[in-house]
Amino acid sequence: MLIKPYLIGITGGSGSGKTSLIKKLREHFSADELCIISQDDYYKPRHLQHVDENGVKNFDLPESIEHEQLAIDIKKLIHYQTVKRTEYVFNNETKKPKTLIFKPAPLIIIEGLLFFILKKCWTNLMI
Repeated sequence: MLIKPYLIGITGGSGSGKTSLIKKLREHFSADELCIISQDDYYKPRHLQHVDENGVKNFDLPESIEHEQLAIDIKKLIHYQTVKRTEYVFNNETKKPKTLIFKPAPLIIIEGLLFFILKKCWTNLMI
């Protein structure tokens, strides 16, 4: 019988230390023990992003995230299913995206600026 994984959310703005914390955690856990999934890989395509009055795309809005797909993928991980996702390269349109593979683990960390405010995502995670 598989034990239900622990979900840990790490949120904060740019420069808040999310990446530093995750790097330290990776030093203490193997890939079989820890899965890290980033909200950054769930942004909607650039052409669907909100454009402000200055013509700038704003990625810091809740509606900029594919929160339903994020919830579906987290549920898969909770049920010990592997998730494949195309890397989102919103900050570099010329970069060729890789295929990301998220393997289930007893500890699942979800990191991102808006994760805790995405009510639909948390509601969809209710099991």
